[in-house]
Amino acid sequence: MSLPITKTILLVDDEPLLLRFVRTILMRAGYSVLAAASPKEAVRINQDSQAPIDLLLTGLSLRPISGSELASMLRWRRPGLRVVLMSSDPGAPRLAQANGWSFTAKPFAISDLLKTIGDALALDVAMRVGDVIADAGGAAAVRARRPGNLGSNY
Repeated sequence: MSLPITKTILLVDDEPLLLRFVRTILMRAGYSVLAAASPKEAVRINQDSQAPIDLLLTGLSLRPISGSELASMLRWRRPGLRVVLMSSDPGAPRLAQANGWSFTAKPFAISDLLKTIGDALALDVAMRVGDVIADAGGAAAVRARRPGNLGSNY
């Protein structure tokens, strides 16, 4: 059994410039990106997508529902969905931690954002690798690759 290399991220933010900027960063880092400018659009993408969505990267202060409400809704349909919450709100790290999500503060350095996403996805890969090894009685050799480093060009 091989693990997929390309991960799909559902990116949600109602700030158009930030949405385009982060989408470009993620795509250059090797991720497949589904971008939504509103929670309503994110719900539609989530419902319509037959492909796996590995991670939700969302702003907290969205309208008409918050990023945390959106994450809870989407995880109901996709229980294994990893979540990274982006916010400048001082209470956001506690909110993320209480829900078992990852967090990155706005404004963020590109390297910090990519590390947070990589760490959130690595947890998923580690859990699946453990399942494969357990299924094979510990004899399976499994390799996983994280998306490449962007370097200092950004």
